[in-house]
Amino acid sequence: MSCMAGLTIAIASVITLSYPELAQYRQTAVSQIALAVILTCIVTPFITQKIAQKKGIAMAEPY
Repeated sequence: MSCMAGLTIAIASVITLSYPELAQYRQTAVSQIALAVILTCIVTPFITQKIAQKKGIAMAEPY
């Protein structure tokens, strides 16, 4: 992933190193965070483009 949000996936694993009693939740947490990161990385540019078009500040040609 090319965004900083991808780094948040590692946080669940780091936390379980400090708090072993939370280890049972690590896999679920990593999966949920990964899904959220992927969805927001895909959806955010489309939402931004729609808002920019409504305000009349959209680029004529995307990169």
